[in-house]
Order: sequence, then structure tokens, then C-alpha cells
Amino acid sequence: MSQVTAFTQYQGNPAWVPSERSRVANAVWHFDRDGTFAFTTSNVRTDLFPLHGTYQVNGTTLTFSAHGAAANAGGSANAELIGTMDLSADPRTVSFKLITGAGYGAVVNDQRFASATTAAYGGTVAVSTG
Repeated sequence: MSQVTAFTQYQGNPAWVPSERSRVANAVWHFDRDGTFAFTTSNVRTDLFPLHGTYQVNGTTLTFSAHGAAANAGGSANAELIGTMDLSADPRTVSFKLITGAGYGAVVNDQRFASATTAAYGGTVAVSTG
């Protein structure tokens, strides 16, 4: 589990903030030795999460990015996570930005319908290692 020390919503419905903050607090940040990275958490779309990506280490800074995408006949969704981890901090500190989006559309009786949502968050998290 992570301790969220700062959390900012850049875009999206303000009512979503508590659940998004909770997802970050419950996240598992998994960095493999081969330079791959996975981010997983609770109460998310299982066709979109976990997010997968890569990381690089330069001195005491680990830089990462991960993404996920899903599509079906009615629409598509995506998520992008970028950030850094301070390897010299105890506990380790992650600074991140997470952007999610989804678009849906349909045609019913020759009438077109469409909707889209976007949410963007960022913050700082103290993570435990092990």
C-alpha cells in the first residue's frame, strides 16, 4: 500500500477525486529487473488495467511510463501513466501523472450518439518496497 502525500486533479469531474485517490493509495508499483514496469490497483476496468510499460534509472532517479488500451464495438478507452521515483528517499517517493480517457458512440435509427470523458491526476506517493 502507498501513502498519498499530494494529489491534484487537473481535469475531470470533482466527484471522482476520492475514488481516484483511493486507487493510487491501493496501487502496486512493480518494477522488474529487465526494465519493465506494471501498475495495478483496485476498482478499475480489468480490460484496461494493469498498465504496462518501461523504466530507466539515472543516478537516484527512476523514470517510468506505462499505458493501457481497450476497445469494443461501442467505444474505446486508454490510460497513460508517467512519473519518477526518488531512489534516495526513505521511503521511496513517486511523483506521477495519470491520464485516462474513454469515448463511446452508437447509431440508433440513423441518429448518432457519442460521449467522451477524460480525467487527469497527479501527485506524490510514498511507497513501501519489498
